[in-house]
Amino acid sequence: MNNRDTLKKLLVEFREEGLPEPVFERETVIDEKINKANIITGIRRSGKTYKLYRKIQEKGVENCFYINMEDERLLQPTVEDLSEIIPVIEETFETSKPINLFIDEIQNIENWEKWARRISEDEDVFLYITGSSSKLSSRGISTALRGRTLTTYNFPLNFREYLDFNEVDIPENVQHSRKRHGLKRHFEQFLKFGGMPEVVLSENERIKRKILQEYFNTIITRDIIERNKVRNTQKLENFIKLLLNHFSRMISFSKTRKWLKSLGIKTTKKTLIEYFDYIKKSYFMFDVKIFSSSVKDRLQYPRKVYVVDNGFPTAVSDSFSEDRGWYFENLVALELYKETVENPSKDIHYWKDRKGNEVDFVLKKGDKVEKLVQVCADLNQDNRNRELDNLIKASEDLGCEKLHIVTGNSKGKIEHRGKTVEATPLWLWSLKN
Repeated sequence: MNNRDTLKKLLVEFREEGLPEPVFERETVIDEKINKANIITGIRRSGKTYKLYRKIQEKGVENCFYINMEDERLLQPTVEDLSEIIPVIEETFETSKPINLFIDEIQNIENWEKWARRISEDEDVFLYITGSSSKLSSRGISTALRGRTLTTYNFPLNFREYLDFNEVDIPENVQHSRKRHGLKRHFEQFLKFGGMPEVVLSENERIKRKILQEYFNTIITRDIIERNKVRNTQKLENFIKLLLNHFSRMISFSKTRKWLKSLGIKTTKKTLIEYFDYIKKSYFMFDVKIFSSSVKDRLQYPRKVYVVDNGFPTAVSDSFSEDRGWYFENLVALELYKETVENPSKDIHYWKDRKGNEVDFVLKKGDKVEKLVQVCADLNQDNRNRELDNLIKASEDLGCEKLHIVTGNSKGKIEHRGKTVEATPLWLWSLKN
């Protein structure tokens, strides 16, 4: 059977079987426009396919056509196979115009961009594409598609979506509701196991961990090693595990190189920088650089590394209780990072002065610092003044009056050294942010 016959089989199969149930609604909707390649991109298994299903549900299955280019029945699909899809549809089905064409996981097909540009210029076709590589993002797209795309970024579930998937209502005046205790119990699961949809819908913690481990291995193998043709897989895997064991913390490529050398793994700083670029392009991790007007400083100073879902550190470690503060910070980093992805005029950094005083996040919009965010899982008498003092110092240095501290317990306005700091428990911040 050649791929043309397989394409026909897959198209007919989807039409006969229809959509799976249920298809949950997500907060982020697909941006779409005819004469554009409407792209949904994000980490593998975060719900991109179900976002397509939701759009198919809205449009009606009878005039929608879906193919997953990673279906094992397609033998090494090429751009020529993509070119066969519309002819196969037209000879197999009675269709009305425009045709709604949904292509899942397209990123591994060479020259797919040229095909997508040609198809998107056809006013009789609405094209939707997903992929788990930043090559599909508006920043990473090839010249062939520049100006011809609308990109929607898909992340794992946020806490509100997590509750929706678990059929938990959010009451009005949630911070005073008796139901808040139940919400906090759900939040503990969300904090530890993250928001990957299949994991959220699994009740057994052992199964959650096992699913996350499978995802972790697949992302490393398919989206990092195979996609970038990495030869020394052991070196890369050790590097990724090191990053996961130090998430939410400073990473220096020079020090990491020395650590790997102590394990008998020789590498160079340049290689580690390349590996980290591969990791970021898979959407598995992202970094936050120091706040500085100097490009040299931003590149040379250690960066803080975060993972796109809290479940992955849990999948490779049993230290959730000890690392709880890092999980807190990672969740805040992810929500702020989403703001920068959706709005390219925004950026996040950390602030640190020469005396070592530090603030976790500086959210910048254009040339202006919009807000400062400090994270402290347990704000107590021993650390209260230090955490607040650092916020005030950064406020004075950067000229920003919008000061926040996200905690495990404190709520309300805190007056400190003549400035006002808004304190919010993370579970509540996650609901409102």
